[in-house]
Amino acid sequence: MNTVLFCLSWTPVVLLTVLAVALRRSALELSIYGFLFAFVLAAGFFETPLVVGLLAALDGIVTTLPLLLVIITGILLSSLMMNTGSLTRIVDWFKAGAGDALGRNMLITFGVGNFMEGAGVIAEPIVAPMLRAAGVSPTSAAALSIIGYAGLMTLELAGIIVTVLALVTGLPVRELGLAAAWISIPATLLLALSAPLFLPKNNGIGKAMAEWIIDGQTELDFYSYHAWRFGRNYLDPYYAAACARECYKYYYYTRYPNDEDTAMRPRRISPFHHRLQDLGAVF
Repeated sequence: MNTVLFCLSWTPVVLLTVLAVALRRSALELSIYGFLFAFVLAAGFFETPLVVGLLAALDGIVTTLPLLLVIITGILLSSLMMNTGSLTRIVDWFKAGAGDALGRNMLITFGVGNFMEGAGVIAEPIVAPMLRAAGVSPTSAAALSIIGYAGLMTLELAGIIVTVLALVTGLPVRELGLAAAWISIPATLLLALSAPLFLPKNNGIGKAMAEWIIDGQTELDFYSYHAWRFGRNYLDPYYAAACARECYKYYYYTRYPNDEDTAMRPRRISPFHHRLQDLGAVF
């Protein structure tokens, strides 16, 4: 395997990554820059004839037209599900069955993404809104909707890609298969390992405080976290600290129905407390 040509084959991916992530170019600009760069690379370094390059570009345009229709259908389906509330109900069902937020988001990312692709439906228009409804940021939802299936899809399509390349180039299938593995398997592992980077990091309060300081308002409604909604007892720092320590102590414990907190008792009592205590009640 020619190491130089192998490295050059990665340059279109690197270029598009830099343009999309660092320079934030639009999809139309990415397609134009990617086509021009790949065309020059194929003709200049891989000695691809000009006619072959132009025919390949034309074939790509014709071939992707059905895919464009599938994408449009997926967008329409996603819009319909959002407008009817079906998407929210599906996410609520995942919340009930998947346990914690990490498991739910990973199940949507990898499970729903690959299921949709296997069913012939473009995953992004469905998975991204589902992740957004589950509390993932818009940028992370878009990234995870691609990460969830892209790596596995590369391995699934490797046989077709290698077979077509062998027929077109005349190169041995084994050599092409090894080259595809060197590209696909590391990329798949990197995609899987990068998924947690886009998931929520349980820093909602810190993010809200930063938004309050910078913008004067928060993206989400945090009224339920306002301290004064708990009553005057929480004005006492000792009371609030004891309750907070108890909350963190039992955060990962299973709480059962009718479980009662024990910190700072009997701070808040009913008018009948002493009478019941005199009669032998246990609190």
